[in-house]
Parts: sequence; structure tokens; C-alpha cells
Amino acid sequence: MNMMKASKTSWVKVADLQDLPADRPYAIFLEDQLLIAVQQQHEVIVYQGLCPHQAARLDRGKIVDGWIYCPQHQARFAITDGICSGGWRLPALTRYRSKVDAAQLWLALPLTAEADGLSPA
Repeated sequence: MNMMKASKTSWVKVADLQDLPADRPYAIFLEDQLLIAVQQQHEVIVYQGLCPHQAARLDRGKIVDGWIYCPQHQARFAITDGICSGGWRLPALTRYRSKVDAAQLWLALPLTAEADGLSPA
């Protein structure tokens, strides 16, 4: 008999919102992965932390006018959806399931990439 186990989601606190800078991505190390958190108005979004081009650390980049800029080659990714623009043809950044509660940022474990339309909570 082949039985599948249902995976249970747990949440882990990864940052206080007051610690997230407005002008650059915030680095989060979790499950041997580098992730970044960025604030977009009243929302916090968590993406993969390495650029899909040559794995530059995006937390060392900057945020300008709604874009995350890679520090290595200046590829840019929209904060809202992670899609690359500015002449580069790179895959969109992977967004991870997160939530904000009591001015703290929480990530779902196991790490779960959000699908289009997936509710963050």
C-alpha cells in the first residue's frame, strides 16, 4: 500500500519589519538558501536571493523606483512580480510564501514557491 504523507506547513519568524531597509533588499538565510525580503508600500515580498544570471547576491543590490537591481550586471527585477526587464532576458525571481503578523515577517516551512494567485497567508 502506497500512502502519501500530507506535509504540514509551519511558520518561522525571519525579521522584524523595522529592520528592513527601504533602499536595498534584506538578506535572509534559511534552509541553506539565501532569500531577500523587499517592501512594496505596505506589503513585504520574499524572493530568491541570487540573480538567475550569474548568482550575484541580490541583497547587495539596490531598490530604485519599484525595481530590484542586481549588483553585478544591473539586471532589474520588478518588486511586484519578480519579472526581469531593462534589456535582460532572465527568468523571473522565485517568490516564496510569507506573511506579516505583529510587525514581523514570517516564512512558510518547508519553503514554498508561490504560484500565481496564491494567497500569502
